[in-house]
Amino acid sequence: MRRDGQVLLLQRRKDQTLPGLWTFPGGKVEHEEQPLQAAVRELQEETGIRGTHWRHLGKGFVDTGQDLHLHFVVFICLSPDDEPPAPESPYCWCPRSTLTSLDMPDVNQRFIRLLQEPMVDTWLHEVASRP
Repeated sequence: MRRDGQVLLLQRRKDQTLPGLWTFPGGKVEHEEQPLQAAVRELQEETGIRGTHWRHLGKGFVDTGQDLHLHFVVFICLSPDDEPPAPESPYCWCPRSTLTSLDMPDVNQRFIRLLQEPMVDTWLHEVASRP
């Protein structure tokens, strides 16, 4: 997230599941890796950004009905203003208020609700005022 509250989204490539949809950076937790370590690594790998002021937002579980069970641990972080993203796919910075209008996987609706919680505004106000 940037200091102005906009959120980074990546557009899924044609060779990925759900091609063309917008999604949040993230990925799988590797063996013996903690969820926060995975979030930091995935953000760096997918966007080139080294986030700061990480905060845990919540957890989730999705049963896709296709013998695939997804467990999510959601974090937010502040993107340094002097570090433009260098993602592997098209990206955009979007106001949180517009996220529901984008073509995204259904599971992202849970993340959008978390991003709209008042605690995110409190966190952003606290960290955005720091140097």
